[in-house]
Amino acid sequence: MSDGSMNVDKEDVFKLLVNSSERHLTAKQFLNFFNEILNERLEPLPSNGDESENKHQEQSVYTRIADELFRGLETQKSVLIADYVVEVVFVNYNRQLLEELFSRLSNVTNGRLIIHLFNKASAFLHQLSDRLVIEQVSQDMADVILPSLLSRDFDGIDPLFVKPIAKFLMRCLALANKPLKLSSPLVLEHVHSLMSRLSRTDKLLHKKLLGSVTQKLNYHDQGSGIPSVLVNGAATSPATTSPNFAVSPSNYNYKEEGARKSGKSYQAIRMSRYYKNLWLNSKIISWSAGGSDFALKYSSIDSILNSSEMSNNFNSEAVFSDLIETTFTCFAQFVSNKQYHEPNSNYNLLERQWVIFITKQLPLLIMENASQYPGLIQKSIEAVDDKVAKALRSYGSEKENFKERNEDLFDDFPNNSLDIRHDFIKNLIMLKLQPPSLLNDFLREDQVVDIKSLSCDDSVKLKNEQGVREVIDDFSAFITTALRSMDIEGIFETSGTSTIATGDRLIQTFQDFESVAPTKQREAAQTIFQLLCDAVKDFDYRLVAKICCVLTMNWGHSLTSILSFVAPSKFAVPLCEFLEDAWDMRSERVSESLMEDSDLELNSDFVIFTHALLFLITLQETYGIKLTDIFLSSKRLSTQNSFILDFVSHLGQIPDRLELSNGAQENKNLLETWFRDLFINGSISDSLMKSTGVKDLAHLVPFIFKQSVESVEVGALRDVSPLIGGFEYFLQPFMIIGMIGIVFWLEPYLCTVKSKGSSDEFFESLLEMLNSLINPATLNDESRPLHTIILRLNAPKLLKALRAFRSQTQPNYGIYSADAQGHPKLESLISHLEDSLKTGIVYNVDPRLLSNSNGYSQKDVIYAPFIITNETTISSILTNQINSFWNLHSSTYFNLDYLMTLVSIITPGRFLEEVLESLKEKTLATSTQNSKIETHVIESQNCLDLLFYFLVFHDMCLFSNKVYLLQYMESTEDTLSLSLKQSEELKYEPDMKVEQQADEDFDMLFGEDTSTAGNDPELLNQERLERDMMERRVPILLRSSFARILHEKKLATDELRHDTNYKDSLASDVDEYHSRYVRLLDTVVI
Repeated sequence: MSDGSMNVDKEDVFKLLVNSSERHLTAKQFLNFFNEILNERLEPLPSNGDESENKHQEQSVYTRIADELFRGLETQKSVLIADYVVEVVFVNYNRQLLEELFSRLSNVTNGRLIIHLFNKASAFLHQLSDRLVIEQVSQDMADVILPSLLSRDFDGIDPLFVKPIAKFLMRCLALANKPLKLSSPLVLEHVHSLMSRLSRTDKLLHKKLLGSVTQKLNYHDQGSGIPSVLVNGAATSPATTSPNFAVSPSNYNYKEEGARKSGKSYQAIRMSRYYKNLWLNSKIISWSAGGSDFALKYSSIDSILNSSEMSNNFNSEAVFSDLIETTFTCFAQFVSNKQYHEPNSNYNLLERQWVIFITKQLPLLIMENASQYPGLIQKSIEAVDDKVAKALRSYGSEKENFKERNEDLFDDFPNNSLDIRHDFIKNLIMLKLQPPSLLNDFLREDQVVDIKSLSCDDSVKLKNEQGVREVIDDFSAFITTALRSMDIEGIFETSGTSTIATGDRLIQTFQDFESVAPTKQREAAQTIFQLLCDAVKDFDYRLVAKICCVLTMNWGHSLTSILSFVAPSKFAVPLCEFLEDAWDMRSERVSESLMEDSDLELNSDFVIFTHALLFLITLQETYGIKLTDIFLSSKRLSTQNSFILDFVSHLGQIPDRLELSNGAQENKNLLETWFRDLFINGSISDSLMKSTGVKDLAHLVPFIFKQSVESVEVGALRDVSPLIGGFEYFLQPFMIIGMIGIVFWLEPYLCTVKSKGSSDEFFESLLEMLNSLINPATLNDESRPLHTIILRLNAPKLLKALRAFRSQTQPNYGIYSADAQGHPKLESLISHLEDSLKTGIVYNVDPRLLSNSNGYSQKDVIYAPFIITNETTISSILTNQINSFWNLHSSTYFNLDYLMTLVSIITPGRFLEEVLESLKEKTLATSTQNSKIETHVIESQNCLDLLFYFLVFHDMCLFSNKVYLLQYMESTEDTLSLSLKQSEELKYEPDMKVEQQADEDFDMLFGEDTSTAGNDPELLNQERLERDMMERRVPILLRSSFARILHEKKLATDELRHDTNYKDSLASDVDEYHSRYVRLLDTVVI
């Protein structure tokens, strides 16, 4: 046996594929190792002078390598296998290997890898710029590539293979600089077979490929070999695929065919609008709009929908013209849905995000990508449909005049000429992208704006102490200096908590943040984020508190704007690290060196912790950022023994038994000491304060309050004066963190008291206790900002619970009602909570809750962002959305924020089951009533695409890592159950560095004695651990996704296939839905 044979027996290429994919090596790294194997196999070949024998042996080597590559594609699941094959065959172009491998690909049953391989190869050919490689590929096209690719009839292959192979063929033909003469009529027949299959699945791609085939493929000297039956549109005729079909050598008028259906079909246009609507909404709602690649991703949408390759020439003018028009159309649909379809909701956060995108982020995108087209803006706005413009004007008028409106039937309808298009233009003017005169072009003839009053640059102007507006030269330096020198205890006037101090120039900036130019808003966001990161790193905890306080107040939508430029998760991660490990480490050092006179430092420390914690709670409660997902997605945060996760996951719950970090007896002793000092001694000892950390106080204070209130309720205590005296300590800076748990617990408790009734005596005592905490007579300046923020977090729910105790003072005839009146102490509570809501911008609450109007209301105030009523039942909501999918609307019937809440309420599984069942019933009912069954089958497939695009984008809003999601969908075991069973968190304990010779990294891939695959064992080992950790966490992150539902059904179906009683139709439906989801996910633009 020769040395070459010995090497072949090793199957080292297959081992290299498997081990490289397991270690996630790049394709370039794989290629280096592969070339070493190839050289080893070719070097032992004898050179006896017989050229034909040498070629035969060399071809034998490539044949066996192709067999091993084929085996890798057939047996492995990782998409990296396909990447490696493309690298060795195309990137490192190898004619012999390509010929051997492509003749085998038609026999591969692992469809996912074959689709990925052809898509990857198509992308490589599309981007190929090396003239030598292009020339070599062109030379081999007719004799090697096409005969190998088209070596079999395509009538019997999986339909999923047709489009990728057709796209690859189109890219190959695009590289040919002259018509290709095929020597085998069999190849041309297989082209006809492929075209016939393609015409049934994708007519647009069929049309494009038809043009390429017509121009580039000839059989000997007879011109094009495409038969007339295909050109004339009868692509699905049985005659085309008949065994007796003969190739016609005639020439045909292909220009006539190209012009016959030159425009997009109406259905394709609707699908494009629907896709772009979902894409824009999902990017905005997930805080990922904008960015350097935003325009490029947007431009690829039509190419993906049409299954065509993107053009090398990025036409900025065309892309942004379409983006501007589409943006205004989508926003008009958004506000129309909100106005006419969602009367039972108060969602307005996504609305604000849309406004920020249109007025701030879109002008920045235009400035950075299309500023060279001055006429672009006017043409794009003029192209907006009249119905869209009308909806935008109506929305602008309603927003502008809401404060003056009273919801009285006799109010005049608001009339205002300005809308969001004018805000868009104003920001373009600030960026010097448009002249000020453009604004008046889009106003009514009887109205005009003084263009001299418009800001024509992006400078920030603030009033100085003399009341004169001056320009801030260095905005970033101004923010840095102002934050460092800011006194957060003085942000409120002494007259009351609802009055913001107007003298601070930083507060001025944030209160007027909407008028700040897009460039300066982005600069502010990046500056504040960097300041926060540096402060956490250096443990500059006072600066951390100032940043968190200013952002949490959200003056002028400043926090929402900042989060639009720097994603919430980026802010959350360093703060979570600050409150978890960094804080604990510092607390230990402080405890070791604690001095007798450290009370002031203790107060400051606890205040800082509370500010940071409140910012994180704001991200979760107001902005819907799940802190659990932040921890699971971060490689630096551990979910084990996390104070943050435990605290935020139990907001509103106070246990009946106190559990702190100490033992049971220590907890009991500590609790007794606190009760004695608070309610008997009337003062807290220094030793007690120092023995209780801020994290313990967050649980201890609410527990004491609950026990006190319940003792009064059952009559164990009648005199609440000692309790109120003790409660005053809860508002001190070092203990105010406990107010968070109290405020969230009060709402369900008050509802319980109202439902079961209570004595007047207890109600009077309860109001006294609540007033001492919610509306105290005096409040420490250091505590006041925290107190206001804490109340504001749950004020709408508390207002609903407290207003339920009011008694009606006038008759209510069911049409209009005057405001009810309550106990004076009750009204003081309500008034103070209303004032707290006005200290900054809040979202997803009824606007009437924030107004001072005392007029008659046509309908009751809605305290929750989403309610179910007799008029808007779950069944009716779901039916309307199903009809939207069925009727192929260009947008969903409800907005994405509304739909995601609906899915959460009825669960993803129930939603998916109801929608699929209804669409299936509609398809069957329609097909039995209409003879054009094929047309209705196509329409049913289109409505399923609409549904599944929504499913994919819904999941992408929850988990944006497409690679991990695809890997999860390809897994063959129930990874969700596996991950939930693995209770131990992976810890990063990389191995010690060891000496390693240079050639050992190659041996490692074949199971030799070596530690890692690279030059830095510690780094690569840690990366592997992090990757394994993420793979385990993915199923948990997908706990509320449709992907999990579909994949679990697929796994369950696979388990039941051996059961003879199981219905094949159910299994085929599950397979089809799973396959459709994966196919759309694979192509979706993230």
